[in-house]
Amino acid sequence: MLTAIKTLMGGPLRHAERQRAKDRAEERTYWRQRLERMLREEYCVAMHPVQSDESLLPSGELVASIQQANKTGADVFFASGYRASILLLEDLRDHGFDPRSFERILDFGVGVGRLIRHFYAFAAELHGCDVTEPVVREVERQLGGRVRTKVLTTEPVLPYPDQYFDFVWANSVFTHIPYDKAAGWASELRRVVRPGGCLIVTAYGSNRYLGHLSERQGNRTFKWLEKLTKSS
Repeated sequence: MLTAIKTLMGGPLRHAERQRAKDRAEERTYWRQRLERMLREEYCVAMHPVQSDESLLPSGELVASIQQANKTGADVFFASGYRASILLLEDLRDHGFDPRSFERILDFGVGVGRLIRHFYAFAAELHGCDVTEPVVREVERQLGGRVRTKVLTTEPVLPYPDQYFDFVWANSVFTHIPYDKAAGWASELRRVVRPGGCLIVTAYGSNRYLGHLSERQGNRTFKWLEKLTKSS
């Protein structure tokens, strides 16, 4: 009886998995085409081969050590990278920045290079830094011909000169930074952005990640974020 039940369930389960795989592949294609079109129509540049090269994918185990496990597959890894890159480019465009004019770009919290590879289409010098040494070494191995990397400590110190970068982003990095270190890292990011440059910091909603803070801590957190935004 048990064997019969497994046999009956196996068909629908396999079909569902095939459908999920198809959906993931379609999602990847959709976002790649959107990014490709955006680069072509708005910046007159072409996609770089690195942006879709599966041979440069990090291992699933390494991806899972710093990100959600569902990003370990090639389709989700690329699709999520395409989508996040489009959002960064849209923010730049909406605030009057053209990435073709940038000399240096920094991905603060570069991880395994999921986003920085999508700026290969531009001529800027690319930099990435992270506190997790194994992922930085992976970026060096896979993307070291173009991306200059640094391993950070958990103390809020960036190994770059003042006003060094035209564009810096921190994609959900502050979601993982302890509260008592956040203001220090924010100040460091502001320090390395040149006057008139752009700094984009993203985080998950406060209802999920700031709910444990007291009212006083919450007010202090939002005040330095507001100050950082106004000074950029």
